[in-house]
Amino acid sequence: MSTPITGKFMALNDLMAEAKKPNFSLDETVEAKTIEAVLGRLEDVNSEVKNQAVKCIGVLVKRARVRQLQAVVDKLIALLGSKEEELRDIASLGLKTVVVEIPTSSTLAEIVTEKLAPRLVAQLGQTASSAELLIETLEVLGELFQRFQSIVSKDTALQSTTLTALFPALSHNRAAVRKRAIATIGNLIGSASDEAFGQLAKFITTELESDNTEHLRSIIQLLGNVARYTPQRTATLFNQALPKVGEAIETEDDDLREICLQTYEVLIYKCPSEITPFITSIIKSSVALVQHDPNYVAMDDDDEEMDEGEDEEEEEEEQYTDDDDVAWKVRRAAAKTLSALASTRPELLTVFYRDVVPTLISRLSEREESVRLEVFATVTTILRQTRVYGGAAQASEVDASVGSLKRKREEAAMEGIEEQTPLGILRTQAPALVKAVLKQLGDKSVPTRLASFGLLRELVRVLNGGLESSMSTVADRVEYSLKDITGSASSGLPIEVLSFLGALFATHPARSYQDELGRLLKLVVSASALAKYHKLASEAFAVFSQLVQILKSASASGSASPTPGAFRPHIQTIYDATVKRVGDQDAGREVKEAAIGVLADLLVYTGDALQKDYAQALPLLRKRLGNDVTRLASVKAIARVAKSPTAGGAEFDKWIGECINDVAPLLRQNNRALKTAAFDALAALLQRSAQDTSPQLADTVLSDIAPFVSAADLHLVPVALDVAALLVQSSPDSARRATASEILPQTYALVQSPLLSGPALDALLRFYAAVTDADTTLAPTLVPALTLAVGKVKVGGDGAQAYTSASKAIGTVVAHAQGEASALIAEFTKAIQKNSKATNATLFLSLLTLGEIGRSLDLSAQPNVFERVLEFFSSDSEEIKSSAAFAAGNIAVGSNQFLPVLVQQISSEGEKRYLSLQALKEVIAHSEPAQLALVAEQVWTVLFAISEDKEQATRNVAAECLGKVTVANPGKYLPQLQTRLRDESPLKRATVTIAVRYTFTDVSTGYDELLAPLIVDFLSLIHDSDLTVRRLALSSLNSAARHKPHMIREHLEALLPLLYGETTVKPELIREITLGPFKEKIDDGLDIRKIAFETMYTLLDSCLDKLNVFELLGHVMTGLKDLDEVKVLSYLMLIRLAEVAPPAVSARLDEVTPEFVSVLRFKPKDTATKMEIERASELQRSVLRTLVALAPLAKGNAPTFEALINEIETTSSWKDEFRVLRGGASGEAMEAD
Repeated sequence: MSTPITGKFMALNDLMAEAKKPNFSLDETVEAKTIEAVLGRLEDVNSEVKNQAVKCIGVLVKRARVRQLQAVVDKLIALLGSKEEELRDIASLGLKTVVVEIPTSSTLAEIVTEKLAPRLVAQLGQTASSAELLIETLEVLGELFQRFQSIVSKDTALQSTTLTALFPALSHNRAAVRKRAIATIGNLIGSASDEAFGQLAKFITTELESDNTEHLRSIIQLLGNVARYTPQRTATLFNQALPKVGEAIETEDDDLREICLQTYEVLIYKCPSEITPFITSIIKSSVALVQHDPNYVAMDDDDEEMDEGEDEEEEEEEQYTDDDDVAWKVRRAAAKTLSALASTRPELLTVFYRDVVPTLISRLSEREESVRLEVFATVTTILRQTRVYGGAAQASEVDASVGSLKRKREEAAMEGIEEQTPLGILRTQAPALVKAVLKQLGDKSVPTRLASFGLLRELVRVLNGGLESSMSTVADRVEYSLKDITGSASSGLPIEVLSFLGALFATHPARSYQDELGRLLKLVVSASALAKYHKLASEAFAVFSQLVQILKSASASGSASPTPGAFRPHIQTIYDATVKRVGDQDAGREVKEAAIGVLADLLVYTGDALQKDYAQALPLLRKRLGNDVTRLASVKAIARVAKSPTAGGAEFDKWIGECINDVAPLLRQNNRALKTAAFDALAALLQRSAQDTSPQLADTVLSDIAPFVSAADLHLVPVALDVAALLVQSSPDSARRATASEILPQTYALVQSPLLSGPALDALLRFYAAVTDADTTLAPTLVPALTLAVGKVKVGGDGAQAYTSASKAIGTVVAHAQGEASALIAEFTKAIQKNSKATNATLFLSLLTLGEIGRSLDLSAQPNVFERVLEFFSSDSEEIKSSAAFAAGNIAVGSNQFLPVLVQQISSEGEKRYLSLQALKEVIAHSEPAQLALVAEQVWTVLFAISEDKEQATRNVAAECLGKVTVANPGKYLPQLQTRLRDESPLKRATVTIAVRYTFTDVSTGYDELLAPLIVDFLSLIHDSDLTVRRLALSSLNSAARHKPHMIREHLEALLPLLYGETTVKPELIREITLGPFKEKIDDGLDIRKIAFETMYTLLDSCLDKLNVFELLGHVMTGLKDLDEVKVLSYLMLIRLAEVAPPAVSARLDEVTPEFVSVLRFKPKDTATKMEIERASELQRSVLRTLVALAPLAKGNAPTFEALINEIETTSSWKDEFRVLRGGASGEAMEAD
C-alpha cells in the first residue's frame, strides 16, 4: 500500500505527464484549483514532493492564464521571504524554473517579466530583507535579465529602478550579496539602454574615488564584469576609470590587487584595441606583482646541481606556505594578465621577451603550484605566439598617447642598429629557460612536469632545436617521468612526455641525441607494450614513426641510400617492438593500426636494413589483410611498402605478386574507403611488379575493375582506370583483349556523361594512351566507337561536355597512333567541307577533334582546313562558333603559319573579333616559351587596342591574353602595363587590372623580382574612382594573396586600409528601380564587398602573421549585419578566426549573438517563393555550423552566447540538426588530433 507521500509524488508526476501532452487543456476554474494545489505542495514536509511540485509548475506555466501566472509568481515571491532556508531554496528554484521554461519569444515571457521583475526589484529595496533573501532574489533576477534580454531592453524604467536598487547591495556587509549584485548588474547591462549605462558609468566613476578598500574591490570587480557584457561602452570609461585602478593596484591590500589584475585580464580580452594606451603600465604592474612574495625569500640556486637527491628538509622548506598569506593569488592573477596580453598582442612579442620573459623564467621555480602552473602557461603562450607571429612587424614600445604601436624601424636603420626579432631574443634566453624548466622536471608534482614538457615541446618547435647541449639531462628527466609509466598513465604525463620526444626527435639532428637514443628508445618501447592504455601505446608508435624517418634522413642524401650502420640496432629495436604489437591479438584497433603504420615506415625507409626480417614482416602484413579490424590499415601499408625505394630482392618481388592476388578481391567489398585503398594499393603493386602479372590474374582484375568505370561514381573512376592502364602496359596480349571486352565499352558510356571532367577525364585519357601504345591497330576501332557513342548526346547545354571529352579522347588516340593519323584526320576534315551534309553534332565534334589533333600535329598539309574552320565563325550555332574558335587556335599552335591570319582576324569588328581572341587565347595557353615570345610581338599592340571595345566579354578575353603574354616577357611588358595605370580611360585601367590579375595566377617565380616593385602601384587601383576598376583591383589582390602572398606581405600595411574601406555598405552605391508596381533597391557595391571579404579570408590563410586580427574581426562583425551573401562569408571567417585567433573571437561572442539570433528566428513570409525559403534555410544552417565552431570558445566568459547555445540544444527546433553538426565537428577534431 502506498504512503501519503508516495501518493502526492505520483499525483504530481501524473499531472506533469498529462500537462506535457499537446492537447492538454483546463477550464479556468479547474486550472486555478490545480495550480493552487500544486503550489500548496511547495510547503510539503517531504523534499521530494517539493521538488516534484517545482517541476510540475515549470510545465503548467507554459499553458496557464495570466491570472494563474500571477498567482504562481506571488506565491513563489512570498515563499522567497520565508525564514526557513529550505522554503527559500524551493521558491528560488521555482522562480528560476518559471523563467527557464517559458520560451523567450512567447507572450508569456513578456507577462512574466512584467509581473515578476518589479516584485523582485521592490524586494531588494526593503531594508528588512535578510542577506539570504537578497542572494536568492538577486539570483532569480539575474536569470530573468539574462534570459529575457530582448524584453528587458525595451523597459528603460525597469532598468533604471533596478540599478538604483542594486547599487546599495554593492556596499552590503556580506561578500556573497556583493558578488551576486555584481553578477546581476552584468546580466542587466548587456541589454540596457545608453541612459541606463550612463547611470551605471556615473556610479562607477564616482565610487572609484572611495577610500573604503572593501567597497573599492566591489567597484573594480563591477567594472570588469560590465566589460564582459558590453565591452564597447565600457571602453568609454577607460580614461576615467583605469588610472584609478592603477592607483588601487599600488596599495598594500592583496585582495584589492588581485581584483585589479583580474579586471585587467577581462579588459585585455574584451577591449583589446581600447586598452592599448594602458598596456605599458599594465605590463609594469603585472611583472612586479608576479614576483610579489613578501613572506618568502628564495635562495640563489644558479649554481645548484639539478639532481633528484635533494634534501627532504630543504624540499619541505621550499614548499612552505602560510595559511594567512594571499600573496600567491596576486602572483597567479598577474601571470594570467600577462598571458592575456601575450595571446592578444603578438605585435608586442619583442617587448615581452625584453621586459617580461626574464622575470617569468625566474618565477618558474614558484613555490605555490597553482601560480607556478600559470607561469608555465604564460611562457608557453608566448612561445606559441612566437611560432605563429615571430616574423611579424614588431613594436619596440607602446605609444600610450594615441593607443597605437610606435615602430622605430627607420630611426634604427639610420643609426645602423638592427632591430632584434622575438626569435633572436629567444635564442639568447633559451639556455636560462631550458635550465629552469629542466630543474622543474625533477619535481615530484605531476602537473608541474606536465606543464614543463608542454613548454619544452613548444620551445623546440619554435627554435627547431635548442636542447642539443642539454640532451643528457633531458634524457634523465624523461626517464624519471616514465619510470612508473603505469602508475602515472591516468594523469596524462606519459603521453605528454612521448609527445615531447616526438618533437625533440623531429627538431634536432640525430647526432645530438645519438648517445642517449638507446635508453630513450627503451622507454618508448615500454610504452608501446602497454596495449591496455591504447592512447599511450599509439603515441609511442607515433614517436617510432617519427624516429624511423629521421634516422633514415641522417644517412647520405638520396631516398634509396643505405641506412647508417650506427642506427641499425635502433631500427631493429623498433622493428622488434612493432611486430609484437602487429601480431598481438589482445591489442586494440587503434594500437594495431598504429603498429601497422610503423611497420610500413620501417619497410619504406629502412627496408635495406631489414632484409633478413622479410620472411617475418612481409607475411605479417598480408596476414593482417584477413582481419576485418586491420584490413584497411594493412591495405594502405601495403601500398606504401610497394613504393619503397629501399626494399627489394627476390623475396620482396614474390611478395608483391602475392599481394596483388590478395588485394584484388577487396574491390568487391562494400566498404568505400577499403575499395579506394585497394585501388591505390593495386596501382602501386602493379607498377612494382613490372611484367610479372599473369594472364589469369590480369583478366580477373580487369573484370573486377569494369563496374567502377561508370559515371555513377566518378570519384573511383580515376583509380580504376589507372589500374586498368597499368595492366594494359604490363600484362600479355590476353590482358589487352580483356581490356577491349571488359573496360572499353564502359568508357564509351562514360564519355557520354556531362559530369566527366578533372581527374576522371585525365585518367580516361591516360587509359586511352596506354591502350593505343599497347596496340596502335586499335585506333581505327576506338575512334569510330567514340564518335558513335557521343553522337547519341544532344549538342548544347550539358551535352557539350560529352563532345569535349570525346574530342580529347580521340585526340589522345591519334597522337599515340600517328601511323593511323592520316586516315583518321581525313574523316574529320571531310565533315567540315562545304559540300558536307554533316549534322551540327558531327560538325561540333569534328571541329573540337581537329583542334585537339592540331595542337600536337601539323595540319598545314591538309588542304583549306584552317580557312574552312574560320568560315564557321559566321555559323548560326553558338556551339559551332565556339568549337571553331577552339579549333583555329589549336591548329595555329601546331603550325605557326596560321598565326598572322588570326591576328588579322582580331582587327575585325563584332563577334569575329571575340572568336578570334578566343582562338588566340588557345594559342597563348598552349604555346612553348619561344613560340609565345613570337606571338607576343605580333599581338601586344593589337590587344591593347581592343581594351576600349564596347563588348565587355571581348575586353576581358583581350586582357587575359595580355596577362599571359606579360608572363612570357615581364621585363618588357610589365613597364608597359604600368604606364597605362593612370590612363584617363577606365576601360584601359580595367584591362591593365585584369592582365595583372592573370600574372598572379602563374605558378612560376621567374618574374617575381620584376613584379614586386610595381605591385603596390598596380593594386593601388583599389581606390580608383571607377567601380569596375576597384572591383577588379580587389580581385587582383585576392589572387595575389592566394598565389603569391610573399609579394604582398610587406605591403599589407598600405593595402589593408584600402581593402577594409571596401567592406562597408556605401549608401551612394544603392539605387532604386521600379518593376511594375514594385520598387527594388539594387546595391552596386555588393560585388565589391563580397570580393573584399573573400580577400580577407584568403589573407587569413596566407598572411596571418601580418594581420591585426582584432581590426580584421571588427570588419567581420560589420559583415554580419550585411546582406546574406556577405553574412555567409563572415560566418566562414569567424570559423577560421576561431581556429587561428581564439582569444580575439572569444572576447566578442556576446556581440555576435544578436546577429545569429535574428537569422535563426527569421521566418519567411507566407508569400515567399521556394527559392527564398531555401536561401533562408541555408543561411540558418550556416549559422548553426558557425555556432558549432564557436561553442568551444565559450568558457564562462560569454553568458549571452552560452544562453543561445543552451536554448538551441534544449528547446529550439534546431536541436537535432545542431547535435548532428556538433557530433561531426567532434569527429573531425579527433581525426585532426
